[in-house]
Amino acid sequence: MKDIKKLFVPLILVSFLLLTLPGQALAAQPLKLIVGGSFTLNDGETLDEDLTVVGGNVVLEEGSTVNGKIVVLGGTLEINGAVNGNVIATGGYIKLGESAKIDGDITSAGGYVDRDLGAQISGEIKSELTGPFPLFLPGISRLPSINLSLSPVWKGLWFLAQVLILSSLAVLVAMFFPKYLERVDHAIATQPLIAGSMGLLTGFISPFVILLLVITICMIPVALLGVVLLGILLFLGWVAFGLEVGKRLAVLFKQEWTTPISAGVGTFALTLVIGGAGRIWCIGWIFPTAVALVGLGATILTRVGMQDYPEKTSGRIQGPDVSTLDQPPEPGGKDLPSTEEQGPA
Repeated sequence: MKDIKKLFVPLILVSFLLLTLPGQALAAQPLKLIVGGSFTLNDGETLDEDLTVVGGNVVLEEGSTVNGKIVVLGGTLEINGAVNGNVIATGGYIKLGESAKIDGDITSAGGYVDRDLGAQISGEIKSELTGPFPLFLPGISRLPSINLSLSPVWKGLWFLAQVLILSSLAVLVAMFFPKYLERVDHAIATQPLIAGSMGLLTGFISPFVILLLVITICMIPVALLGVVLLGILLFLGWVAFGLEVGKRLAVLFKQEWTTPISAGVGTFALTLVIGGAGRIWCIGWIFPTAVALVGLGATILTRVGMQDYPEKTSGRIQGPDVSTLDQPPEPGGKDLPSTEEQGPA
């Protein structure tokens, strides 16, 4: 078991990285990578390759040129020169100076673009990223990714890879926290209506609470923590729902699966089916939303799996004390007088 855990811990880190990377960034082969460092392209210098910034600081001075696309993942990019390609930002900060010239589109997902009036952009500034085939997660309709003009075969393979990654994470959760996951699964199976109602209430209230925290400015870190916590609860609820699906599949095929296997197989089947059903026009959003709300509510009702819901009662239910019951009357309708009421013989 220790060897398996050592193998899966690096896998989960790589899986999260793959899930958050845009599709175009995955398809590309960047030759210039800045991770947590600083890079400056001076006046008159030219970079004839793609540039990827991961948590670093990059400055393109006036008169510099980049012949390729730029991808920013949580870093800072200041452009005062020319870029002959698209600029993509995921959770990063882009500063476009007055002398900046972008021959392409600027796409931002969770990032911030600060543009001076003199900055020239031949393409469009997009605030959303759309992917080839979205990965449906708890309460999340689709993951941010870049729109690729690729074949349907690649789109299907990319979606399948995302489903496999989510299923692998479900196996890890079931391996390390089986009892917690079982409690959430029990609440889903026995109290789906109550769990769905709790999830709906949480989903309705939480945006307002987060918005109030953001308005106060000083509580923005708490709001961000709340968003992360909500995402974790949604993920756990989704995996628990997948565990229930896996158990029913095991019964259907007359198999005996362990909790990790049931969670992995069930999450794979659940995500695959919901992902396909979610493509139905107009009503497709109902399916992932319903699963997400039930899973979220069950996670909250069980206190993240730390207690059973409904709670299990211990001991036997005590009936009435037989000794205190009145004795039945004698035939004939009259009770016999008590000893005190009888006279002397």
